[in-house]
Amino acid sequence: LTTDVGGNAAAVSLNAGTYYYKELTAPAGYALDSSVQSFTVTAGQNTALSVSDTPTNDPVRISINKVDSETGDKVQGGASLENAEFTVKYYAGYYNAGNLPTNATRTWVIKTVKRPSGQYVAILNNDCKVSGDDFYTNASGTVCLPLGTISIEETKAPEGYSLEGAYLQVGGVGEKITGKYVAQITQNGNLASLKGGNTFKVSDKIKRGDFKLTKIDTDNQNRMSDIPFRVTCKGTGESYIIKTDENGYFSSESSWNAHSKNTNGGGAYDGLWFSSADGSAKVDDSVGAMPYGDYTLEE
Repeated sequence: LTTDVGGNAAAVSLNAGTYYYKELTAPAGYALDSSVQSFTVTAGQNTALSVSDTPTNDPVRISINKVDSETGDKVQGGASLENAEFTVKYYAGYYNAGNLPTNATRTWVIKTVKRPSGQYVAILNNDCKVSGDDFYTNASGTVCLPLGTISIEETKAPEGYSLEGAYLQVGGVGEKITGKYVAQITQNGNLASLKGGNTFKVSDKIKRGDFKLTKIDTDNQNRMSDIPFRVTCKGTGESYIIKTDENGYFSSESSWNAHSKNTNGGGAYDGLWFSSADGSAKVDDSVGAMPYGDYTLEE
């Protein structure tokens, strides 16, 4: 017997007695039920069978690890990798990035939270959910993804970071994908799986800036040279000495003194560079000397 589009098979005539049946081929998107079941046919009566199949789904949760593009899980300055937001959309059908429907079947916005391991992770669960539709769940209540297509896109950078230049890597390695990532959940035997895998790493760049100052005598407005100041990042405690030049001036901009020039030497013409708490952010003359955050300046 073969079911039609409505899931019904045609009636057949059988002699009275006990019969056994087993599913030979599951319909697309469902797991094969290989168990053997029985039923009884009584003379002069109709016997109707109601048979159910379990839809295949991917119960492995999507896990998005948010990292600093320079330092990984180490946060720079006064920034934070918590509360980055990702919009995850599910489409009931198979699509690619070029033909996604205008309206998704379901949409979820999830955010990153800090785990005991020190990682900042967003998962399809209620702890990370910011807004959106109900999740799909299997019989045990676990969030899952049915066959179809999903897209993942970072839509809000965490504090101190920029969406510009952000990129996603499947499994944390390989191709750097910018913008929206699209993948399909396909059937694999009695299971389903997200092509490429369920774990992702998304890297953002820290916002950086500079400052400048002029030291003057309040009585005569003369500029004061060789005056030391201590600059401290309140978020990490990282601290350095700077000095004014012969004109009473200092600038942390690389165009004035390259960050890489005798970095943090403390002289008027030495470069300034704030890294991360563990010093893993390498000196880069193309960006600001100081990562996002609050600083103190002490003469």
